[in-house]
Amino acid sequence: PAHPITAFGGGFGEYPNDRYFIHKGVVFSDRSLKPHYPELKHAYQWITISEKDIKKGIFTIKNRYEFINLNGLTAKWEVSEEGNKISSGDLVVGMIRPGEEKDVQIPYKVNPKPGAEYFLRVSFDLAADQMWAAKGYEVASQQFILPVALPAVADRSQGSKLALKEVTNTITVEGTDFSLEFDKVKGTFSTIKISGKSILQKDGGPMLHLWRAPHQKDDMWAYHDWEKNGLKAITWETNEVKSTQPADNVVEIKVNLTGTGKNNFVVHHEVVYTINGKGIINVENNVNTSDPTLVLARLGVRMFLNRDLDRFDYLGRGPMENYADRKSGSDVGHYASSVIAQMTPYEKPMECGNHEDVRWAKVTSGKGFGIAIKQNAALLQVAALPYSDEEMDSVEYKIDLPKSTGTVLCISHKTLGVGSNGCGPQPLESCRVHATPSTFSYQIELLKGDKNGLK
Repeated sequence: PAHPITAFGGGFGEYPNDRYFIHKGVVFSDRSLKPHYPELKHAYQWITISEKDIKKGIFTIKNRYEFINLNGLTAKWEVSEEGNKISSGDLVVGMIRPGEEKDVQIPYKVNPKPGAEYFLRVSFDLAADQMWAAKGYEVASQQFILPVALPAVADRSQGSKLALKEVTNTITVEGTDFSLEFDKVKGTFSTIKISGKSILQKDGGPMLHLWRAPHQKDDMWAYHDWEKNGLKAITWETNEVKSTQPADNVVEIKVNLTGTGKNNFVVHHEVVYTINGKGIINVENNVNTSDPTLVLARLGVRMFLNRDLDRFDYLGRGPMENYADRKSGSDVGHYASSVIAQMTPYEKPMECGNHEDVRWAKVTSGKGFGIAIKQNAALLQVAALPYSDEEMDSVEYKIDLPKSTGTVLCISHKTLGVGSNGCGPQPLESCRVHATPSTFSYQIELLKGDKNGLK
């Protein structure tokens, strides 16, 4: 190759080989951490912290070590509001002998704001340098949702008036500082503009997405059914589109689509977009398939965004990627990065960058121009990457990826787990996504950013 690579099986032309089956472990070849690391660390920690009476701040600490007490550790706590730390303190635990447990009271106080969510995190660090780690190294932690939430104050304002226009193949909706064009043939938005500036690539509006670039566990079971049923390249036909304007500042677009794969696999997708004058689009989805036993890669939608929307921040699990069966070591927090940094550097590009339990996510330019995705009822799974699943699947090494042309945003109701081992164990039933009749919803909010808009 023209550039250095971390080769896997076949990288030097040898045959037979195990291809990328040999890329296992919880650290990369350069000793940087994989997203598997925090999950394994959390599973292996020898201190458990559990709630006994969370309203009174009483928690049970159990020492699961066989031979040492916890005197060599320091304990602390912190409270976060919407993922941002607002208070913290030291926690005096006292003597807890091996195998014993003790109740402690954490003196946190919260003055809850309507609509805000609060979390408590308890952790244990080394009190002194050890031969295997330095003072301050965290050896155990646990996060809890605090039962102090107050309902958000309902905002019943629908914004300013909307202008609705419909011609043969296009529906146009115009607000005070935004406009939308809906392609009645393709069944999605072809253009979304904020203050005259586009956020979508051509025809990049939401479309149902059930596939992912397979990783080394997918290709040992689920991938074969995805190929058999043609999930990678479903052909969509728009059956019906209806637009109505129930109020001056509300427009509703109802769409009925049918997707056809291989071997008679069919997907029926009904979606309702409710647009208000504030630039908020509520999206309700109803999905049915011809084979409810099929395990999908995900149940969600995908959007293709302008390449200038290269910043991603969210309130959900992170900071590394996480999945339904690999998320207990990933705390809920407010995280931010570039879109390119969301690419986990697997040498063979594959599914990556998913974040579970997302409350909201934003994809913006450096000026704050872009879109926000928000949950309605159920939590979301969200990924923002510089490449599509098809682009990642088509290349053997990450250096073979082309120059990114935009940001690919996946908004999922459910995402298939990744399994527990490189030798083939499948995800638990609770972490699978079956093609059963399903409904899910989310909101899209258009963000103007500052007066300069795009970078």
